[in-house]
Amino acid sequence: MTVFKRLKVGFLALFMMGTSALCQPLLFKVSADENPPEPPPPEFRVLRIYPKAAPSPALLYRLDPEIRHQEPGNSVQSYYRAFSPEWQSFKTRDKDYWKKEEEWLKLPLEKLPPEADMRKSSYLKQIELGTNKSYTDWDMVSGLKRDAIFFLLPDIQGMRNFARDLTLKARFELKEKEYGQAVKTMRTTVTLGRHVANGPTLIQSLVGIAIISIGFKQIEEGIQQKEFPNLYWALAKLQQGPIDLNSAMDGERLFIESLLPGLRDQLYSKNPIPVGQPELQSMLDRFRTAMNAEKPVASSNMEKIMEKAATSVMLAVGLPSAKAKLLAFGLESKILENLPPLQVVLMAEVLIYDENFDSVSKWIHSPYWVAKPEMEKTLIKSGVAPPPKGTPISPLPIGFLSRFLQPAIIKVMQAKVRQQRNLAQLMVVEAIRMHAAQTGKLPQSLDQVKVVPVPANPVTGKPFGYSLVGNHAMLESEPIHDSDAKELRRWRLELATPEPK
Repeated sequence: MTVFKRLKVGFLALFMMGTSALCQPLLFKVSADENPPEPPPPEFRVLRIYPKAAPSPALLYRLDPEIRHQEPGNSVQSYYRAFSPEWQSFKTRDKDYWKKEEEWLKLPLEKLPPEADMRKSSYLKQIELGTNKSYTDWDMVSGLKRDAIFFLLPDIQGMRNFARDLTLKARFELKEKEYGQAVKTMRTTVTLGRHVANGPTLIQSLVGIAIISIGFKQIEEGIQQKEFPNLYWALAKLQQGPIDLNSAMDGERLFIESLLPGLRDQLYSKNPIPVGQPELQSMLDRFRTAMNAEKPVASSNMEKIMEKAATSVMLAVGLPSAKAKLLAFGLESKILENLPPLQVVLMAEVLIYDENFDSVSKWIHSPYWVAKPEMEKTLIKSGVAPPPKGTPISPLPIGFLSRFLQPAIIKVMQAKVRQQRNLAQLMVVEAIRMHAAQTGKLPQSLDQVKVVPVPANPVTGKPFGYSLVGNHAMLESEPIHDSDAKELRRWRLELATPEPK
């Protein structure tokens, strides 16, 4: 759901708050009692791997840019140059290009046609130059402060196309057995994703994670080639990330300041002064503008009447709870009495938003298996997520901003840990390739792999599932959350027999 759609639902909730206590139990009961269909049996992907020891030196191949190759400058400027119409014209001249590209991405390496060769692409060279710049600055903070939820990110979404073309380049290099150059292209893709994610919005984090996942897919294809180098230590250098959500989380907190300007500072000053009715009305108008941003229309007389009724309902239902909340926070009663009722309610909404936001975001650097239950408790308590079946539900007269504006932080964390899991799973495969280079066979269990540390599964903190069945092994991970069986990653590892020299 887009930010604008969440806002539409949220503002509709203002009008319906008087009946929310009656509606919520029924809505939650329906969702809790529904029996989801049985998921199909999980499938597996076959990876035919070759024994391969670590390179010497161990970091001969890198998936992060070495400082000796970096040049001063902002990587974003290079990425923007890559959007040049002159460089992108090969896509617009051929109306069927996108269909062809989609087909090339699926073809076996040996069947790639010459027109799929992106190795000499000038615009991809420009992206590679960008990944070797000394810093990344998207220059978005001032725009977010000004426009917040209305701030557009078309450039960020366009970076996905860069990753697709880099995949074509890497695939052709694998086809031609240019493995060193293929690793450089994979490094470019992974670094591009890290740079995209290094910004003040969660959208950038998600797009960056998606691009890095494309880079990991390139590596997955590479390790199935006979002479492709072992990238265990190159992957290990990325293990602590490969992205940081700190900037994105700080940027998300700016959104509420665009909708309710000045109220957060007033709240934390502990000595707020009255805000005029025109300013408060302007804040409500921001909600209406946000609601209609996707389909701007003039409000009818009936809609204007409903908007006034929504404000009256909000004050009648929310004011007592809002006062109690602000008193508990430390604001004096005599100060609250001098504030307009609407300001009291909106300041309480800001406080609850910040409390709920921080109650979830404080876990972003903790292991997922530790953070997951604690974050879910917060989302249930705030009304963002339905409670477990049979849990009593109490009315929530205030806190609608948290329920409808709070970003889906758990979803972003799941995307991040999914990427960490994919990285760790690739490291396990590379560790197995090292073991096979020493012993000539797959290990009976992961405990048998002694040549390098075998990483645990970031989802559970426990070893990946592994079993040896005949001449192949199954390597798998549990789903990140119970409702999505598609996240089960099962790889059937088949060890290729080396050809006699």
